[in-house]
Amino acid sequence: MPRTGDYEVGYRKPPLHTRFKKGVSGNPGGRPGPKKLAFGRFLLAIDWALEQDPETVAALKTSDPIRRLAYDTVLAVVDGDNRARRQLFSVMGIDNPKAARRTRAALRVENGVPAVCRKKRADALPHPSAAPSENSD
Repeated sequence: MPRTGDYEVGYRKPPLHTRFKKGVSGNPGGRPGPKKLAFGRFLLAIDWALEQDPETVAALKTSDPIRRLAYDTVLAVVDGDNRARRQLFSVMGIDNPKAARRTRAALRVENGVPAVCRKKRADALPHPSAAPSENSD
């Protein structure tokens, strides 16, 4: 059998330079851990809930605690809870006061509808200039 220094290479004894190194992952770009996956699901649920009407979000029945927490947080922001708003900004990673003001303006609630929803609704509605005229001959 070939020898590498004092180490005998053979069956179930690979060469030293091909072994896994201690403290180095064998799959560094692999699947993230459960905390990252749960946080990603939470952010997706918040993003979805911010795009929906508050009534739609409130009417949802889900057994997933992550989604329920996200939906409850968004509903609290819509109701004007400043503590929930700060927590939402913190989770979304908005530390910059200027960005927080822009986001706060987007989350501003008038008549129970966040500004984000109003903009999407306005984009979906036909413009008055595009409406057919009543005096068609």
